[in-house]
Amino acid sequence: MNISPDEVSDRIIEKMAFREQQNDKDAYTGTTINLERLVTDSHYCQVDHVLPYSRTSDNSRNNRVLVLSTTNQNKRERTPFEWMNSGEANAPAWNDYKKHVLANKNYSQRKKQVYLLNENLDSETEAQFISRNLNDTRYMSRATMAFLADTLEYPDDGRKRHVIAVAGSATSALRHVWGLNFGEGNVKDRSDDRHHAVDACVIAACSESTLKKVARARSRGYRSFKKTQESRLSDTQPWPTFADDVIAMREKIVPTRMVSHGVTGRAFKDTNYKLLGLSGDKKFALLKANGKVAKEGNVVVGRDGNAHQVDGMAFLRLWLDPARNNGRGKWLAEPVYYADIPLMKNGSYVPKVAKVKTGRICWDSLPTALLSSEPLVIFRGDVLEVDGIRARFNSFHSNNCALVMNPLTVDGDISNFPTLGKWNKSTDVRIIQEDCLGHCYRK
Repeated sequence: MNISPDEVSDRIIEKMAFREQQNDKDAYTGTTINLERLVTDSHYCQVDHVLPYSRTSDNSRNNRVLVLSTTNQNKRERTPFEWMNSGEANAPAWNDYKKHVLANKNYSQRKKQVYLLNENLDSETEAQFISRNLNDTRYMSRATMAFLADTLEYPDDGRKRHVIAVAGSATSALRHVWGLNFGEGNVKDRSDDRHHAVDACVIAACSESTLKKVARARSRGYRSFKKTQESRLSDTQPWPTFADDVIAMREKIVPTRMVSHGVTGRAFKDTNYKLLGLSGDKKFALLKANGKVAKEGNVVVGRDGNAHQVDGMAFLRLWLDPARNNGRGKWLAEPVYYADIPLMKNGSYVPKVAKVKTGRICWDSLPTALLSSEPLVIFRGDVLEVDGIRARFNSFHSNNCALVMNPLTVDGDISNFPTLGKWNKSTDVRIIQEDCLGHCYRK
């Protein structure tokens, strides 16, 4: 075929995979599916739900096959068994179909028995399929669901269950039809954590009856104009403006995470160096390893003379020295590394103040007068507010003595966030304690 790989879409690849599983045949009629037409003609063949999606909400691979478009139109919203026993002239013979299904070694036993050869999709079986596809049956979900069911009190309203664990496939379907994916091409936007909040809204609105409505609306609107589909799907929302309300509230949410204040991590990098002394400007250590000399600053020298490069920073302490800068005050930065934690515990740690373009080995000790004051302790991920401007702390650039900050949202602007060198004793600096009822929302 005269076609480049870039022109082959994921949808075509999916069709080709089903064709291969079906030995190049239409899954129902056994008619050969031409590969070139499959690739070049989008209307030639279609992926069909063996057991109608409108009745099962099952979009699993086992419930999908590749068939010619005419076959799909003839089968309509029926199972193979219902269609082939309808007496219609265009329907294949059930026994012949059954033989070629059983003979296909590419099909799993589950696909054969539960889906392709299903002879009884009554209302009770439909309900079982929908419940199975709506409910998450993983152990943690079952355990949490059981705990809530046993612990909380519920109204005596005749319902058998008041707690359900919603499967990811169910929330995915609802997000799609309600237009709550926010990504290009109606794909889920995972660029920040707000998608978890959207999922929570969808789960809260999800029920077996809602999922049934969505499934039936999608099947009726499958070949309809877009506006017709949207009209049918709008009726499936828990209230008419549900999706619009979620979209509006999403814009006000600032994603927050519980910041880990643990102080465990890799203390040193792997290479051992021999300390040769200090550089000519007395600002860095000269290290030698594998015949090469390197100029490094953030090192710890052992009693044997070997030097190790310090690896991760545990947290940052900021000290206000009110006497600096002719009484205007200055904030001093003291990065504390994982390698420092054991020294802190045994009392041998000496706080040192970061200095621009100078290695840690040459930093000055923190002024003794400040040790009686209380430093501001910042962990990676904390939200820092400086003179009313908020940003999230990411790291500390020791060579420039600068805080590396991130905006609270993907489209946030922190260009006006005050740099550390401009802080003084009049600067209002605080760490924001985040929670879902307070500071996680925009002002």
